[in-house]
Amino acid sequence: MAFGAGVLADGEPSAMLFDRVRHAAKMYGAGEVQKMVLSGDGFGDRGHDEVDVMRRVAIHFGVPPADIVEDRLGVSTTQTLARIVTEFALTDVVLVTQRFHARRVAMLARAVGLEFEVVALPDTSRYGRRAVVPLHLREILASVKCLFDVPQLWRIARKHRSR
Repeated sequence: MAFGAGVLADGEPSAMLFDRVRHAAKMYGAGEVQKMVLSGDGFGDRGHDEVDVMRRVAIHFGVPPADIVEDRLGVSTTQTLARIVTEFALTDVVLVTQRFHARRVAMLARAVGLEFEVVALPDTSRYGRRAVVPLHLREILASVKCLFDVPQLWRIARKHRSR
C-alpha cells in the first residue's frame, strides 16, 4: 500500500510520491504483495488527481491495472488506515512511506487492528535536510492530532474483529 504524497503543478508526482509507488511496484514485481492499494486525494482539489498519478506510475513499473486498488478518499493517514479495514476488508498489509511518517503510520495501523509491516524509505539522505525538516515539524503536529483519532480506530478494530 502506497500513501499519497503530493502532485506537482505540472501533474507529475512529487519525488516522495514517486518513490513510494515505485517501491510498492517493485514489491509487487518481486511477488511480495499480490495487490497494490494506492491511497490519496482522488478528487484533485488542487487540480490534480493524486490517485490517477499514482496509478500511472504503478502501471509504468509493470503493475497490471487489475491488481491496483484505488482509495480515492484516503486524504489523511487516519482515513486511509480506517478505510483499509472498513472498505477494503484487508487485515494484513505492507505500508510504504518515508521514514519521517513511519512511526505515525505504525501507531495508527496498530490502533485499527492491522497485521502490518511498514517499509520506511529514506528521507533526509534522499531529499535533503532542507526539504525534510518542515515535514518532520508537520509530522509532530499530525502525531498529536492522531492521538485523538486512535479511539475512533480502536472502535473500528473492535467492530471488525467481532464479524
